[in-house]
Amino acid sequence: MNLINLTKAIKTKINTEAVKPIFTKSTVFAINNLYINTCINTLSKQQRNLTAHLSFEVQSGERWVILGANGCGKSSILHACAGLPLIGRQVNYDFIHLIKHTYTPNTANIKDFAKLRSYCPQRLDWSGHLSVLQLINLLNINTSIHNNYFLNNLPELWLSQPISQRSGGEQQRIALSLTLAQQANLMFLDEPLNHLDEVQQLQHLEILKHSGKTLVIVSHHIKLSLNFSTHVLMPSSIDIDGNQQWIAGTCRDIVNINSLATAYNIDTLLAAQLLKGTEYID
Repeated sequence: MNLINLTKAIKTKINTEAVKPIFTKSTVFAINNLYINTCINTLSKQQRNLTAHLSFEVQSGERWVILGANGCGKSSILHACAGLPLIGRQVNYDFIHLIKHTYTPNTANIKDFAKLRSYCPQRLDWSGHLSVLQLINLLNINTSIHNNYFLNNLPELWLSQPISQRSGGEQQRIALSLTLAQQANLMFLDEPLNHLDEVQQLQHLEILKHSGKTLVIVSHHIKLSLNFSTHVLMPSSIDIDGNQQWIAGTCRDIVNINSLATAYNIDTLLAAQLLKGTEYID
């Protein structure tokens, strides 16, 4: 190798190492420069950027909530972070770090992601005749029912009957049970409080809070979520290129009347009402 080629090789190695992400042992998830684009008019091919240049890190034991108005991209961000495909959207990012593994869009594999995190969708199709016990065997969940709080507190009859026979709220309890039973340290949950009454919402949040797991949750329940979470991700502004910008950090640093009003595009009086009963209002 001549001197010129050797110099190029050294520079290439230095540049490659310079952009290699470095994380602490407590970092269980990180995403850098997430971009999600969606088509809002198929005739004119008009597009809207749900997010651009979004980056944030999640440390072990933190409880994150993604807030914002309907259609702002909460579930799309959660899906992208969990490594799930997004129909009708273009998704790109520099890298995703997931439990000691770092992936680019070219190396990301949904099977690898499934081993490292658990995911509870907003809706599940329970139209078949599978029972909870059959699903545990089918998903090869290595757990003891008697050592799992959620499953242990489901009525015994539910375990053997088809899940499709249960009500919406009961099905949601089962979905949460199965998600927690996977024993992954990192959990992504899309609207986990759907169809639950107020008592069950509080009960389930308390169980999740004391599960010792790292949580990233999408929710429409502002007050409940803020009283439960340590960190928040929510819309902040639209940049000059029309990209939705997001703000991420601790609830204490991020949440106030003005930031909530911006996130939901509402006036500050309504934002104050929504924050009433939390520590984020003067």
